[in-house]
Amino acid sequence: EIDGTEKRVGYLWYKPDAEIRSAFICDFYIFPSLQGQGLGKQAMAAFEHELKNQGIRQIKLRVAGDNPRARRLYEVTGFR
Repeated sequence: EIDGTEKRVGYLWYKPDAEIRSAFICDFYIFPSLQGQGLGKQAMAAFEHELKNQGIRQIKLRVAGDNPRARRLYEVTGFR
């Protein structure tokens, strides 16, 4: 939110599994014109915080080996 207005920067599609307190990230995308501004890190931090509040204890994902920008984001935010 900037100056009280919301701006879409991309999308995050995930599938929660409340039974095992887990979520799987199916797709996460920051629009190209907004990449490289730290928005991915901010979005991941907000997403993790929201899931913790919902009782989710684990986040899973897959990332393509030929996507170094995504790999770097996930590694920096603590994914293995």
